[in-house]
Formats: sequence, structure tokens, C-alpha cells
Amino acid sequence: MRSFKQVKLIATDMDGTLLNSQRELPPDFFHLLDELHRQNILFVIASGRSYPTLSAQFNTCRDKLIFMAENGCCIVNNNRLVYMESMSVDQLTYLVGFCRQLPQAYPILSGYRHAYVFSSTPTAVMEVIDLYYENIRYINDISDIPEPICKITVCDITGAEQHSFPLLSQLQPPYRATLAGYTWIDLGLTHTSKGRGLAALQKEYGISPDETMVFGDYLNDCEMMQQGYFSYAMANAHPELKSVSRFETLSNDEDGVMHIIRQLLAALKE
Repeated sequence: MRSFKQVKLIATDMDGTLLNSQRELPPDFFHLLDELHRQNILFVIASGRSYPTLSAQFNTCRDKLIFMAENGCCIVNNNRLVYMESMSVDQLTYLVGFCRQLPQAYPILSGYRHAYVFSSTPTAVMEVIDLYYENIRYINDISDIPEPICKITVCDITGAEQHSFPLLSQLQPPYRATLAGYTWIDLGLTHTSKGRGLAALQKEYGISPDETMVFGDYLNDCEMMQQGYFSYAMANAHPELKSVSRFETLSNDEDGVMHIIRQLLAALKE
């Protein structure tokens, strides 16, 4: 019989999951992270956000976290790049060209060190992008980018699922589009996912899915749910994400991730 006592790795999404609607961490996050660290339980921030953004947000506790950024494309542990999947110039050119069929879709190209935005991006869109990205650089052309790019994120402030996703979802392999939030669509290679990244981490540390707990709220978390027996959809999660998750917890505004982690820590003390 499976129990919380066997958990060795916890992976959680950020927006809509660990963070509340005001994009705030739970009040006792750092205290519980210290407790998990003492119990030798790995804690993974599994996000569609860029590594520079995640690193800045968790600057005071980076040594206690593993970052699985860009939906599994970029994995960093102890400030060291462990793994990165990148796209070719031809692949980037194709995806950016596909985005340009949609006047409301603005691409952000993510590398390990910086995020790149075209200088033609409107101010109203940049105000949203600035809330979620650090180390932004403006470019006029893909050739201006000096580092490998692992993912493109489309920002559609008019509502991604209703307006941009119907066309972008028509991308054929080796590409795919994944809804990542009300405003966001992730564009990448077909095989790339948080699930693939988590599987690589499990292999690296000798941890099985039965020893893994995961939390998510949106469709870019679906593959990750399948990599952990203790898979929790937030109460506010997309219905499709709930359908592939084994359990459900409280919403992100009700401290749903910490609610389960407190139960886990209590079980370890029994």
C-alpha cells in the first residue's frame, strides 16, 4: 500500500498552483521547504517560466531547489545547467513565422540566460510579459540571438485558448502547441514536456513514480501528472488536467500545495 512516507521527490508547477492569484508564495513555504530538505526530499519547481525568472524569485533558497524550467527543456541544480533541449534556427524561424499569422500572438524566445522579445511587441503586451520574465533582451531578427533557444511562448492578452490556440494547435510534428494559461501558449518540439524532464530527474536520482508527488493546474502539466503516483490537480485546475490526475487538492488561493505537504510531513513524524 502506497503512503506519503515513501515520497522522495515533490514537483510543483508555479502559476495557478504554488502561487496564489496575486502571484504570492504561501506564507509558510520557506519553513516547509526547510523541513523537506531535512527529510532529504527533493523539491522541484516545474514551470513554464524561464530559469532566470525562477532563479531570481527563489534567490534565497536556490540551494534547496531543483529548477525544471521551460516545461522541462532546461533543468538546473545548484546553479549548474544539468540538461537543456534546444531548437535549430530553421525550427525557430518556422515557429515564429507561424505565430505571425496571428496579429494578437507575440512570441517570447527563451534561452538559458535571457528571454528574447521582438522590438515590435506592443507596450500593453510587454507590460504582461514583464510580470513573468527576467533578463529580457529586444531583438529585430532571430539572428540577433547569441545563445541556444529551448522554447517559444506566445503571449495573447486577448485570451489564448479562444483566439490563438485554434490555429497554433494545428502545428504538426515535430512541433506542438500547449495551453499554459489564460494568456500563454507554449510552442516546442513534440517530445518536450515536464513529464520528460521529470523522468530524467527520476532516473538521475534513482526515484520511482511511486516515490514522486506532483502538483499542477494546466494542460502543460499533463505529462508530469503521469510521472508521479501522488498526482494532485488543484481545485482550480483545467478539467482535462483533473481527468489525468489521481487526486485533487484545494485551490491555489487556499494553499492547496502546502495543505498536502503538511499532511506528508505529519505522516513522516508518526
